[in-house]
Amino acid sequence: MPGQLLSPPDDVATGDRTEVKYRRYHPTGSCSYVNQSQAFRLSGRDFQRQYFHIYSHRLQAMRARLERQLAQSHPQARVISLSELSGHKQQEVTLIGTLYKHQELKPNILQDLSEDNGLLPPPVHTKYISPEDDLILEDNLQRIRLRGSHINVARLVTGVVCAVWGTEKESGKLEVNDIVFPSGVAAVPRPIPEHTSYVVFVSGLELADPQGASLSAFQLAVDWIIGEAGEMDEQKDNAQIQRVIIAGNSLDESTKDRAEMAKAKYLTKDVAASSIDAIKQLDDFLVQLAGSVDVDIMPGAFDPANQTLPQQPLHKCLFPATNVYSTLHCVTNPYQFELEGTECLGLSGQITDDIIRNSELDSPLDVMESLLRWSHLAPTSPDTLGCFPYAKNDPFILEKSPHVMFSGNQNLFESRVVDVNGSPVHLLSIPRFKTSHSVVAMNLKSLTFEEIHFDASLTCPWLK
Repeated sequence: MPGQLLSPPDDVATGDRTEVKYRRYHPTGSCSYVNQSQAFRLSGRDFQRQYFHIYSHRLQAMRARLERQLAQSHPQARVISLSELSGHKQQEVTLIGTLYKHQELKPNILQDLSEDNGLLPPPVHTKYISPEDDLILEDNLQRIRLRGSHINVARLVTGVVCAVWGTEKESGKLEVNDIVFPSGVAAVPRPIPEHTSYVVFVSGLELADPQGASLSAFQLAVDWIIGEAGEMDEQKDNAQIQRVIIAGNSLDESTKDRAEMAKAKYLTKDVAASSIDAIKQLDDFLVQLAGSVDVDIMPGAFDPANQTLPQQPLHKCLFPATNVYSTLHCVTNPYQFELEGTECLGLSGQITDDIIRNSELDSPLDVMESLLRWSHLAPTSPDTLGCFPYAKNDPFILEKSPHVMFSGNQNLFESRVVDVNGSPVHLLSIPRFKTSHSVVAMNLKSLTFEEIHFDASLTCPWLK
C-alpha cells in the first residue's frame, strides 16, 4: 500500500518475518511544498530573435543593482559609461559592463569547417583556458580590455556583469584596482521544522543497458527508499523521506541515437530507438517510487527534452505506468522549489560543467559559490551554452539566495556551507549514480547531508 513500509525479518537465521508497517510521517497531513520555477517555463518557442536582448536586459538589471551597491561600498566612485572614458584619461573611474573572456582554445565554427573538408581538426581539450586569455568589458556600445593584478582571468567567465574601478592607460587598456559583483538579496530566515524529514537526491542513472550493473544497484536504492530493504531502524528513518529529486541524465548518452538521426528516414523506419527500452526501465523504477513518495524528475543533457536552457519538463506521456500517480512531478532545469520553508535551487549539471571547462575552477562547489556571488545562474549562456533567446527578461538572474543549492551529475559527493549576502547557503554536489551507485539524503531539519552507497553484489543474510 502506498505510504507504508515493511520491516526486515526478525529472525535472520530462520527467515521468520513479522510484518511491521511504518506510515510515512506528515506532521500536518502533507509536506509543505511550492514549485517556484515559473520563471523557467516557456510560454512560446520563438527562436527567430537575436541574443542582444537577453544581454541588454542582463546588463540593465545588474547595473541598477550595482549602482545601489557602489553608493554604499564605494561612495567616492564615479560611474561613467565607456563612451565617456575618453574624457577621463589617467583618472580613476568606475565602469559597469559585461565581461567577455577571449579564449584562444574556445571551439569555433572553423573546427566544424575543417572536419567537413577533411582537414585535421584542432585537438580536443577538457578545458578551454590558457595563459593567453584576457578579459574585455563591454556595455551596449563599446568595449575595453582589462588588466591588473586585481582580476583573476582564469576564475572568471564570459557573461558576468560587474563594476570595475580603475584607470585607462596609454595602451588603451584599463588598469583595474578593484572589481565588484552584484549582490542579491539575502535568503529569508529559514524556519526550523519541528519534525525530522528527509529529501533524497539522485542523478546520472544513465539507463540504457538492460544488463547494466547500475540497474541492480538502483533497484536496491528504490527498495531502500520505499522501505523494502534495510534494517528496522533504517526503515523507521526512511518513513520520513518526503521527496526524491532525480537531477537529470536519467537516460544514457547512447540513447540519443545521433547516427540513426543522421540517416535518411526510409533507412530507419523499421528501427526501434534504443531510448524506448531505457524509458520503460525508468518508468518501472518511477512507478515503484511514486507509489510511496513524491518524485521530482529534472531533465538533463542526455534526456528527451530540449537541449537549450531552461530545459522544459519531460512529458508525462513518457511514463504511462507512473503517470497515474499525482506524486510524479516533471519539472524544469534549473529547478527552484520550497519544501517545509527551505528554499532549494537545483541544476542538472550542464551549467556547472560548462563553467569548469571555461575556467580554472574544478570543484562544482566552487562553481556554485561563484554563481551565487555573480548573482547569475548561467552567465556563459548563450556564449558557450545554449539558451532560449528571451526578449524582455533574463530568468537566470538570481534575485535572492536559496538555502540549499545543488548540482547533479558530478564526479563526487561534496557539500559546503558558504556565506552569501550575509546568509548561509548549503552547497551540494550530487554524484552520477552510474559510477558511484550512491544517493544523497538531506535532513530537512538540520540541513545535513549523507551519501548512501548501494552494492547489489552483496546479498542480505536472510536471502542466503
